[in-house]
Amino acid sequence: MCVVGCQDIRLRYCCIQMDGEALFAEHYEAWTIDLRASHSIDAEPCLVDPGHWDPNGTPDYPNDDFPVEGDYHLKSQAGRWDPNGASWVQDDVTSPCVDAGDPDTPIGYEPFPSGGVINMGAYGGTAEASKSYFGASVCETIIAGDINGDCRVDFKDFQIMALHWLQGNAPPDVRIVEPEEGDVIGIYQAGNPIRIRAEAGDIDGSVAKVEFFVEGPAHDPATWKIGEGTEGPGDWTVEWLWWSREEVYPEGRYTFTAQATDNTGAQVRSPGVTVSIHGPK
Repeated sequence: MCVVGCQDIRLRYCCIQMDGEALFAEHYEAWTIDLRASHSIDAEPCLVDPGHWDPNGTPDYPNDDFPVEGDYHLKSQAGRWDPNGASWVQDDVTSPCVDAGDPDTPIGYEPFPSGGVINMGAYGGTAEASKSYFGASVCETIIAGDINGDCRVDFKDFQIMALHWLQGNAPPDVRIVEPEEGDVIGIYQAGNPIRIRAEAGDIDGSVAKVEFFVEGPAHDPATWKIGEGTEGPGDWTVEWLWWSREEVYPEGRYTFTAQATDNTGAQVRSPGVTVSIHGPK
């Protein structure tokens, strides 16, 4: 962070790495950082890749340095979004920045399970926010009322709800559970559909509909709607004909997403699930 010509800087709920004894009162010219007063922390943020400046082979000449982009998702044992693999992965550590943001800020589109407090960092409040870890494996099933994802409905869930019940409507939660990331699907006869299933829920209302989309090769537009889920609540499915008597799509990688709409009109799109589809060999 570079600060120029500013006399009053207020940092709140930030992760600021500083040195040892200067932890709580470090002076930089005209401004002061007080971590305790600003609710900030001095800790390793456990970013996937913090990025860096490359000296371009000339460490003594800074004018030709260039930035190397990093991955600023927070590591989490419950799951964090991997943009390269377009999937959720689990780490062996959890960042102290998870659930460490401003408790008065709505969590927005942060996915299940959530501790009810927005994450610090670039992805706090978004659908790619790292998931909250409660010391055990994340519950595989979305249970009504289980806000923190520990497979129990208890006072912890009530506490999260009570802290946020006046913040307006919370968006629904949705994820595709079938097929799974990386599946290889072979279609050997026209008319055999591919089943796409999603789980969806809403902590302060109900899910009105779930729409399914696919993105694939040689198609305009690249992403198109393939149907709306049936059944529900909780479990929503659609069947898609990759190979019909009228049309067969190209072989290759296809990415499915689901979009849930709740009873107030709030919408959220799930992370993508990418599979490979081929016909007879």
